[in-house]
Parts: sequence; C-alpha cells; structure tokens
Amino acid sequence: MSDPVRYSQAPVELPLDDGWLYGYVKPQGCGVCDALDGQARAAIQRGQHRAAYEAAEEIRAHSDGHDRTPTPAAVRG
Repeated sequence: MSDPVRYSQAPVELPLDDGWLYGYVKPQGCGVCDALDGQARAAIQRGQHRAAYEAAEEIRAHSDGHDRTPTPAAVRG
C-alpha cells in the first residue's frame, strides 16, 4: 500500500485586497479624516497592514456622522 500525499501542493497565499480592507470614502474638509487618511497611506507604504486597516476603519466610522459639508476651519483653510 502506498503512503497518501498529505500536502500535494504549496499553500495558497491570497493577496490583501485593499478595495475592501482599506477602502473608505474620505469626506472633504474634515481635519480628522485628513489625518487618518495620511496615517493609512503611510502605513500601507510601510507594509503595516493592521495599522492601515485600523486607520481606514476609523475613517469609515467617523465619516458616517458627517453631513458632507465642509467645516468652517476647512473653508478658511
């Protein structure tokens, strides 16, 4: 009797899909979202996937409360 091959192939490594993992819509004129956007972009460049995800998640959570109009500070800008 032959020995069965338990692992016939190398493991499959799926790429991180930044479309859903890091995706967000940043409202215009929000300083908080602008800062978080900068953090997310920098983390992606450094390869720090968890930090990038957390910044993107904060933007998604924070931007839910926006009324989509610029803040007075952003208008003066």
